Amino acid sequence: WSSDQKRGIQDEFKDVLNLKAGGEVRFGIGRIRAGLNYLSDPHRNPSQYNSKNMLIGTFGVGVRNSKLFADLAYSQIKTLSAFTPYTLENPENYSSVGLDQKKGILAISIGTFF
Repeated sequence: WSSDQKRGIQDEFKDVLNLKAGGEVRFGIGRIRAGLNYLSDPHRNPSQYNSKNMLIGTFGVGVRNSKLFADLAYSQIKTLSAFTPYTLENPENYSSVGLDQKKGILAISIGTFF
């Protein structure tokens, strides 16, 4: 990498802190788990990239014995972002729209140990 490339990356991106927290409760062969994940935007100029921060919440249940496991999990992804279709030299001549989006994902996994 040249110093120009490194400087270009540093001009476009910033350091971020992504946070994750979660836990699991076990009782016999049963499992209940939940977690949160916050992903912050790495761009220095978010409006230029129409970028976003994300919050992901997950809840799951499962069973496990010595030979098999089965899990069912639901994740909801919440995204707060802005969309700017184009930009002009004078910011007063254009505007952005704020977007509050939610998406749910249901996951099922079944497996065996070998």
